[in-house]
Amino acid sequence: MGISAEMALRLAKALNTTPELWLNMQQQYDLWEVEQRVNLEDVKVIIRPKAKRRAAHALSH
Repeated sequence: MGISAEMALRLAKALNTTPELWLNMQQQYDLWEVEQRVNLEDVKVIIRPKAKRRAAHALSH
């Protein structure tokens, strides 16, 4: 179980920090944990890189 907004407020008060510190740490941990088990190799990129978009735009004008 992660840090809730309520717990972040309580930790911030008790430890003289900010709730954002605790929520950001939780978010970073959640993302790290998912990155350890999710395989993104099958995900196709649907937005072209900026350089290719500019080139395509230039060709169409």
